[in-house]
Amino acid sequence: MMSPNNKNLWGELPKNVEVRTPYLILKEQASILTQMTKGLLIGEVDRKPVLQNVFIARLRIRVPELNSYTYSVVDVQYPLKLYPLVIKDYTSSEQEIQCSSEQEFEVTLGKILSSDQVKRVISTLLAEIQSGDKVQEETF
Repeated sequence: MMSPNNKNLWGELPKNVEVRTPYLILKEQASILTQMTKGLLIGEVDRKPVLQNVFIARLRIRVPELNSYTYSVVDVQYPLKLYPLVIKDYTSSEQEIQCSSEQEFEVTLGKILSSDQVKRVISTLLAEIQSGDKVQEETF
């Protein structure tokens, strides 16, 4: 509680901020993957601060049916001001790509997520799940 002698030197704080952070964009894509595969593959994103003004967010695919096996797709390292950011693409020999805007980030992320490498990983993981189901059925 502010006492009458205290002055607010902060001014008005922003309300209803409508900024789509790189973390939020990754969370949206993780959710879409989970929905598209009906929960067979779970998109997950975690985020951690690594320096005073820098965060890293990692998008992974988790497969509950395969003892929660996880596959890292990308890391996104971004500053507090959001851009420019760097994407580390684990699907193509850990290539690093710099993006200077939200639009550039979405285009680059879209190319990675819809790439042949990622589609191959997804189809292999789904095939592993199906082959596991067949083995269980044969066991009973």
